[in-house]
Amino acid sequence: MPAWVLEVVLLALAVVVARARPALGSRWMTAAEQRLGALARRRRLAVLAVGATALGLRLTLLPLTPVPEPNSAPPVENWMMPSLSASANPLRAALMVSDEVQLMAG
Repeated sequence: MPAWVLEVVLLALAVVVARARPALGSRWMTAAEQRLGALARRRRLAVLAVGATALGLRLTLLPLTPVPEPNSAPPVENWMMPSLSASANPLRAALMVSDEVQLMAG
């Protein structure tokens, strides 16, 4: 199942719940807003909290999305970059094969 289907289903479920019970979670959201507002007034602590949250999320997702290997090929989506003329008229664009060239500095 594509990820966008899951996102659409979860969005529809959230809309249905929001329509059926609009006050659901309002007490929790009020408390969270007050705590986050107090954190925002302490700027250094807020910056530290945002950085720690980003680092924590990255470490949590590391098993699912590993760090790419150095000097590895780019993802398949980035292998081809069509020129403007090729993307404007794809039926007439010629398929070009190029040799891989490695440049050495020094």
